[in-house]
Amino acid sequence: FYGQWLSEDIPALLSGKTPPSVLETAVTTNPVHVLDLAFLLPALIITAVLLWRGRPLGALLAVPLLIFSMLISMGILAIFLVSGSKGLPTSLAVEIFIAGISVASLVLSIVTLRDVTELNGANT
Repeated sequence: FYGQWLSEDIPALLSGKTPPSVLETAVTTNPVHVLDLAFLLPALIITAVLLWRGRPLGALLAVPLLIFSMLISMGILAIFLVSGSKGLPTSLAVEIFIAGISVASLVLSIVTLRDVTELNGANT
């Protein structure tokens, strides 16, 4: 999502114009961009690097972030459902992509928790 958000934010910054998503929502900033760019995406990247390097902190952070990702994805899908029921346009491709993120996050959470449980049982 970094690319998607920055492709809107950087041109707006360079041109001095307000990004379209801000104009559509009538707020001073896009809160989704702020939260994703400032907190969620850096946390996911840092956790991925920690996991890649085999650091225990990566495993500790992975499950909460996966569960958070699943819950956010389900919230986005609910927004699409409500929007569609009100006759607003939605994108099936985006809905499928977001559903995939939700399912993948759930599956990875379960697998990770199962591995932690098995490791804990082996150590006792």
